[in-house]
Amino acid sequence: MPAPGYVILLAALAVAAAVPLHAQEPAVVPVDPEPAQTPESATELPDMLVTANKKEQVLRDVPASIAVVDGAALEEFGAQGMEDFLRWVPGVTLMPNEPGATKVTIRGISSELGTNATTGVLFGNVSFNDAYFPFVGLDPNPFDLYGVEVLKGPQGTLYGASALNGAVRYVPNKPEFDTFQTRYFAQYAKVTEGGAAPTYGAAINVPVGGNADKALRLTAHKRESPGYTDDVGRGLEDVNEVEQYGVRGQFAWQFTDRASLSMMVLRQDTEFADDGFADNRDGRLSRDNTPAPNPKTSVYELANAALQYDFDALSVTLEGASVVKHFGEQPDISRLATGEATDPTTPTAIFFNSDTNSLELRAASPGGGEGRWSWVAGAFWSDQPIDSGFDIYANALTGQTVLGHQRSDVAVTERAVFADLTRLLGQAWEVSLGLRGYRTTSGGIALASGPLYGGSENRNEGSVDEQGVSPKASVRWRASDDVQAYVLASRGFRVGGIQPTASALSPSIPRSFGSDTIWNYELGARTQWFADTLRADLTAFHEDWDEPQLAQRDPNNPNPVATYYDNVGGVRSDGAELSLHWLTLIDGVSATVAAAYVRTVTTVPFTTAAGVATEPGTPWPYAPEWQTATTLRYDQPLWEAWQLEASITHTLVSEAWTTLANNVSVYDYQQLDALVGVAALAGPWPAVSFGVTNLLDERAIVQNTFTGPASDVTYTRPRTMIVRLAGQF
Repeated sequence: MPAPGYVILLAALAVAAAVPLHAQEPAVVPVDPEPAQTPESATELPDMLVTANKKEQVLRDVPASIAVVDGAALEEFGAQGMEDFLRWVPGVTLMPNEPGATKVTIRGISSELGTNATTGVLFGNVSFNDAYFPFVGLDPNPFDLYGVEVLKGPQGTLYGASALNGAVRYVPNKPEFDTFQTRYFAQYAKVTEGGAAPTYGAAINVPVGGNADKALRLTAHKRESPGYTDDVGRGLEDVNEVEQYGVRGQFAWQFTDRASLSMMVLRQDTEFADDGFADNRDGRLSRDNTPAPNPKTSVYELANAALQYDFDALSVTLEGASVVKHFGEQPDISRLATGEATDPTTPTAIFFNSDTNSLELRAASPGGGEGRWSWVAGAFWSDQPIDSGFDIYANALTGQTVLGHQRSDVAVTERAVFADLTRLLGQAWEVSLGLRGYRTTSGGIALASGPLYGGSENRNEGSVDEQGVSPKASVRWRASDDVQAYVLASRGFRVGGIQPTASALSPSIPRSFGSDTIWNYELGARTQWFADTLRADLTAFHEDWDEPQLAQRDPNNPNPVATYYDNVGGVRSDGAELSLHWLTLIDGVSATVAAAYVRTVTTVPFTTAAGVATEPGTPWPYAPEWQTATTLRYDQPLWEAWQLEASITHTLVSEAWTTLANNVSVYDYQQLDALVGVAALAGPWPAVSFGVTNLLDERAIVQNTFTGPASDVTYTRPRTMIVRLAGQF
């Protein structure tokens, strides 16, 4: 494999699995414990355990806004990626960037194309964010996950620069020491006005030896996503097909009653046959302005190991990770100048490689901090070299003339120390204080040459060194077992760096851009009623975003994709989130309602490079004001060994804008999803379900890449029917 750390961890896994067994009955202390979700009785709502704060906590006792999407629900609906389930979390929207690098917006704090994400995406504790050119993102198949935690608001204290205003954290099912288990699924999807294709996968959990102290868990899947966009100019149908392979291996070893080892490796390869955008805003899933296909390849690999030892007074964990990413694309950009396919074409070759290594040493209070004091503290280091570039050619023939040549060889290093301390005051009050001190270095060299850059080589070299402190503080008050409230203040940051694409044709362009920061202030109430059959939670928040990084078009560069990054003005986001979960009086019927109102606007006047004057109060791009998600569910036993499961989900996303000019809109749609299935309550029989997403076949635009002659728009996936078979033994 390309990453030395990947090879080392694979070798260590093999060695660990071969170590002689020891006779003992160890305590299970996983690195990322699986939360319990079984309710105390069938008439009470379940409590969830989360580890988002790097310690195990009951979700309702966390003084912050966290949503958990249950792994069972992900599998029931046949979810295959972020777009299939994050719409269930109001206040969260998706912006398709490069395929496989979809950007997540939380509470209206969005990043534009080409800039680093404002929301972190993690697998366990491992960040997948890239500080430059986010071509490859983490979007694993949700099969065999415990669930997905969505952390809203800045997470700078514990997760640093990778989570400016929130994080999406995938939590896998952990290996089990005393259970041999095989899980499997197969599903078939048919898209309206598109193709059909299967997806399938399996997972196996194997105890190693006879002392219940080692276990291996292996997961694999193959996904074929049917296309639905036609390239009428080339006479082709359903061109945006996707093929994906993924494997994951996890190993856990409790080698003494105090010491444990957890290891994981994963790889996912995704092949995109062509782009899925259309060239119209009237709902037609077609285009005629691409004279050639735009194939893409996205690959990522992860290796992670954590060694934990429990002393009497504290638990210590040493965790290291290596993340390797590769991306390649061969787009044709001839349409960008005129909006139509041209001859000769203007082919482009894009590549991206990153290799991130990180190490964290942390200590935590023993036993999950069940006493008066609970704390976690540690030190963190990461290094992320990135090698990326593109070539733009005059024609597609061998020996073609290079119009533009761009190379960026940059690296980002982050060093930090952090601590998060919680103290119980009596029976009703809890105070938490967190702090992260950090230092980042971001820089390298960017080269540009060719006619599009003035005919001579342009060079930008240097680094940006920054340091700061990200604090967090909260106070929680428990009025009773059924009513509690909290206040929270937290800060997040995102690194700056050298200008990776600016050319000497525009001397006014800054040669570097700085970090941006955000402060979040929350007031939340958590209530439960009627013997814990109804939960009603309300959160109000205010966020101040200082010097946000904005991608701007270089007006003096004939390169049609020339942009640069700059820090501009300020942004304010105000809103409220409501969550209701009700076990109704009708046997087997439950309902959930979640809603968010968010208003995200500029606070400082400035003028963009395109000459657009932006006054305070201008809506920020990709920030819808209203979102709701409502689910009605019915579960009822059939005979003695079977259960009927049915649900219908309605989601709503209001209108937003793609630029600060507020002249091109996206979103503004509603969607219905339905599911009905039968599951066995016992025995080896599989569950069978039939689901329909986008039942009414809503054609809503979720991305408008260009607002010039070429109008590339991405629509929501059309109505899709899914038949799924899943089981375990």
